Amino acid sequence: MRRAPTLPLTLYTLGYHSYAMNREKFIVPPLCEVPAGPFLMGSDLAHDVHARENEMPQHTVVLLAFEIAQFPVTVAEYAYAIKAHIVPEPFDWNRQLTQPMRPIVNIAWRHALAYAEWLATITEEPWFLPTEAQWEKAARGTDGRIYPWGDTWTPERASFPYSPIGQHPTGASPYGAHDMAGNIEQWVTSYTMPYPYDPTDGREDLTVHEDNTDFKGSLSGIWAVRGSRGGSGDIPSARAVWERAAERGGHYPSINYENEYGFRLLRGSTVS
Repeated sequence: MRRAPTLPLTLYTLGYHSYAMNREKFIVPPLCEVPAGPFLMGSDLAHDVHARENEMPQHTVVLLAFEIAQFPVTVAEYAYAIKAHIVPEPFDWNRQLTQPMRPIVNIAWRHALAYAEWLATITEEPWFLPTEAQWEKAARGTDGRIYPWGDTWTPERASFPYSPIGQHPTGASPYGAHDMAGNIEQWVTSYTMPYPYDPTDGREDLTVHEDNTDFKGSLSGIWAVRGSRGGSGDIPSARAVWERAAERGGHYPSINYENEYGFRLLRGSTVS
């Protein structure tokens, strides 16, 4: 594996590196270390007035150590997977190409998973999408805070929808992960099954890449969908609700109807 010379300067200054292997080029993002141990997952209505039913009960989850990408996957990164014929061009690709520093969007869950599998194969490193639990711990730390920076909604700390990565460093999580509140919805591996979170109950089954109507989903009774986190939204009055670290989104894995769906990578074990 050798260094490849083509990398946007801004990505390089943020800690990204580009490489070439067997004539394929790819980019490796900067990572944040999340240590092993317990954290508070979900919401407590007594602490968070915006808590939703599918975020409760708040409970303790113990995770292994892992590393998570400091930023969501960018257009510049995803372009290499398209060139390698790993994933198709997403909707509005030509427009997205004009903004290589923005997170990639219009991505179906199965294509996000394919990207992670491709990077794992070419680097011989364990790249995955994060589980709901891993994403949430990376976003809020261990103390059950509502937002990555604390319990008070501070709009200047949150990322505006579809903005270039790294524009709001004061909104970084306790571990240094950026764009965890706002910007885009980020796919996770998990089905949106009820809490408490249990990685052994089928919600982390990655063998099903298409819609799975065998599971009942959230407490509202919808069919199970793959989860998403990050709470993208362009309605100012709703951002304080949508961009909480415990907010649970989701969509069907085979088709992406929502243009704010992208993803970030995890390196380590996908087993919580």
